[in-house]
Amino acid sequence: MDAWGRRGLADPALRRIEPENLSIVLLFLGYRPESQVERIMAGVEEFFAGLPAPMVELGDPEPRPEDQPRLVLLPVNSPGVELFHIGLRTHLAHMGHYEVDPDRPPFWPHLTVARVRPVGAGSRRPMAIRAMPSGPLPRTVTDPCWPESVSLYHFELRPTGARHARLETVELRRR
Repeated sequence: MDAWGRRGLADPALRRIEPENLSIVLLFLGYRPESQVERIMAGVEEFFAGLPAPMVELGDPEPRPEDQPRLVLLPVNSPGVELFHIGLRTHLAHMGHYEVDPDRPPFWPHLTVARVRPVGAGSRRPMAIRAMPSGPLPRTVTDPCWPESVSLYHFELRPTGARHARLETVELRRR
C-alpha cells in the first residue's frame, strides 16, 4: 500500500495518509468523556471475543465528494465488515454508549488514503487535483486480507492533518 501511495497519490494537492494511520472506521462514537473509555472498550472486547476477522477487499480509488473532492478513498468490499458495524453498533447501543440516529448517513466502509489540501492557509476550499489516482490497483493492495485487530481511537482533525491516538486494541481471531 505504501509503495502505491507514493506513486498513485503524488499530486501536490493530495496529502497522503501515513500508513500507520490507515484504518477502516467501523463506528464513529463522537465525543465521549474519558471516564467512559474503559466501559466502551469492555463492550468492544465483549462483542469481538472469539469472532473471526472478516475478509476485506479494497476497490479502486474514488474521490469524495465527486464534484469537489476533499478525500481520496478505497471502498471496502466486505459483507463481514458491514455485519461487524451492525453488531457493534447494536451492542454499544444496548450498553448506552451509542445512539442510533435514523438521520445519520448509511454506513459505507472505506479506507481514506489521502486528503485534499486547501487552496491556502485558513481556506476551506480544496485545491484542484490534477492527477487523480486511478485503478486498477496493484494486487498487493487489492488481494483479500483479514484485519488483525480492532482499535478505539481518539481522533482529532487539525489544520496540519488528522491526529489519531490509539487508546485500546482488541486482537481478532485468525481464520
